[in-house]
Formats: sequence, C-alpha cells, structure tokens
Amino acid sequence: MNLIFIALDKSDDDILLDEELFNEKYIIASREPSFENKFINDENFSNLMNFVFQTEVKINNLDNSESRKLINLSLYKEKHLHPNDLEKEYFKWLDISKNENTMTEYGSLICVLAYLESNKNKNELYLIVESFNN
Repeated sequence: MNLIFIALDKSDDDILLDEELFNEKYIIASREPSFENKFINDENFSNLMNFVFQTEVKINNLDNSESRKLINLSLYKEKHLHPNDLEKEYFKWLDISKNENTMTEYGSLICVLAYLESNKNKNELYLIVESFNN
C-alpha cells in the first residue's frame, strides 16, 4: 500500500480523495513538495503508525473513495519521532516490521519524519491510504 502524508492549513477532503484533482493541485501546480509518501506491506500499517508517532495510533477513516481512504492524524502531528532520533530507533523498526536494512527503507522513513517535522505547525495532518488490493 502507498501511504501519503500531507499537512495542510485547512481541510481539503474532496481533493485529497480524488487522485486526479490531487495530482493537479499537489503535484502539477505545486512549486515545492507538499506531501511525503511511503510504500509498506499491509501487515505493517499499524506498526508504522505506532512507530512514527511513538504511541498507539487509533485510526478513524474520515472518508473513502474507490481507491483511497482518508485518515485525519492531526491528533498525533506533534508526537512523531524526531528525524534526529531515527538512527538510534531504526533497528527497533526493523525488528517490529521484519523489513530488511536497506537504504530505501531508511531513506523513506527519514523522509516521512523530516516532512512531519517541517510541517508540524500546519493545522491539519492527513494520511491518504492507497491499497494495491482494490
């Protein structure tokens, strides 16, 4: 599954759920990266959320479309693992996830954490979940 983390000043649910509108607004028209994504296997979804936010994350779907689920993570936006702490916590993640130690694995995690850190002052934090099993 593909997880897209996006921090916004105000909600944009209809656009976030529509892949075409999302691409137009947040990829084509955006001058700077406005979101971060990570690919994971379905079994590690809860593990990743709990690791990134350093607490047990309760997931409540805000809305669904045919290919996407929208989850509001604003409650957790200031609880994420700081990117500077990933180096000492990374092997815990590998133990939990059973993933291999690769540059891609480390790089995707550090990018998500850096995105969360640099956008923690935004009012809203959303997660768009795109499942490949649809």
